[in-house]
Amino acid sequence: MVANSRELSGSECAAKLLERMDPRRWLREVSVEAELAFGAVLFCLARKGFGKVRVVAARRSWEMEARLFGRGRSRAECRAACVPEEYAAPAERKVTWCRPDRSLHVAGRAMDLDLSMYDVQVRGHLRHVLQALGMGVPAAWSKGDYGHVEYRR
Repeated sequence: MVANSRELSGSECAAKLLERMDPRRWLREVSVEAELAFGAVLFCLARKGFGKVRVVAARRSWEMEARLFGRGRSRAECRAACVPEEYAAPAERKVTWCRPDRSLHVAGRAMDLDLSMYDVQVRGHLRHVLQALGMGVPAAWSKGDYGHVEYRR
């Protein structure tokens, strides 16, 4: 056992798990303006009957975004997008259409919501609600990137 370390009690473990699931943890990773806007959006979604929507990603490092961009792309495609070739993973499924230098995740102005519990009709309604709240909801939702939300002000 390492000096100064100790096992966590059951309540401490539960608190750590809840912190990992808490959307506010993700919100602390975005810009202050976006944090306020996203917090208001999550509150409004809960009030409109969508329940507690889970935030699965917010700010990403340039490197993480480059790794995601490389999925489903060849070395040549990465090179053409000014992404180092080592991030190319052509055998994997594409998960993003945005180069790291243009990503609002890298700028701390985007978040991804887990919408897997909603059917297509509810997602469409949710998209309209998000747009009415002033959030950017890109066309990528039609490509299967459901839940990507941007703060563009």
